[in-house]
Amino acid sequence: MRNRIPTFISIGMIAVLVGIDQLTKYWVVRVIPYKDSVIVIKGVFDFTHWHNDGAAFGILSGQQTLLILVTGVFLVGGLVLLLTGKIRSKWLLFSVTLIIAGGIGNLVDRISRQYVIDFIELKFINFAIFNFADMCAVIGSVLLFFVVVSDEIREYKAKKACETEVEEDEQQQLTVDEINEDE
Repeated sequence: MRNRIPTFISIGMIAVLVGIDQLTKYWVVRVIPYKDSVIVIKGVFDFTHWHNDGAAFGILSGQQTLLILVTGVFLVGGLVLLLTGKIRSKWLLFSVTLIIAGGIGNLVDRISRQYVIDFIELKFINFAIFNFADMCAVIGSVLLFFVVVSDEIREYKAKKACETEVEEDEQQQLTVDEINEDE
């Protein structure tokens, strides 16, 4: 039971993050008319009510069935990893938790509305309007990348250290053999 605690915490975090996502989208729909904006910090960012019927940057616009299926497959895979307890690293668990929460948040919109509610608009750069679920998925994906890369680097260094140790042992054995031959 003790080793399942991180899984329960992760599931709780997913529920909270999806709740935050859905509450913020609900607020936007109720308060800001479609395509209108509310200035939050002038010239920095606004809340702009926008509908996205595609993926990131409107890619695959109108392909809701495909997007729902692809998201569903990734979510099932992530949930299986999570629920089977195969994830041992806390950072890996956290990144998968964020990705799952982001996927569920946007999947709820795709199924219930046939589009995703976006509302965070960065005014200081020309960037797509996005939402809280997108932030979870992107932060989780970037974190996952760094976790995987750092694990690979750690494994490479350990392998090199082991190879060096074997070479030193072989060198010492040769020296001992040379001494024995001289006697």
